[in-house]
Amino acid sequence: MEGETSLENFLHWSDQPLVKLAESGLVFVLMVHMLGGVRVLLIENLDWHDRQKELATVAAAVSAIVGFILLARML
Repeated sequence: MEGETSLENFLHWSDQPLVKLAESGLVFVLMVHMLGGVRVLLIENLDWHDRQKELATVAAAVSAIVGFILLARML
């Protein structure tokens, strides 16, 4: 940054709703990707019953829904 004006312009730009939505979306997608990998590792390496796998999938889906609701309230 070359001065106060450039910083102010950048901060003003980053405060726009579309930029915040894109940032939140990126964080959400990265989180889902990471949790999906963790879920696959757990399912493959632990001795789980089918019911436990279903419950883990439902818990992930509920977490995603709650995340979307919180994201919608933030905007």
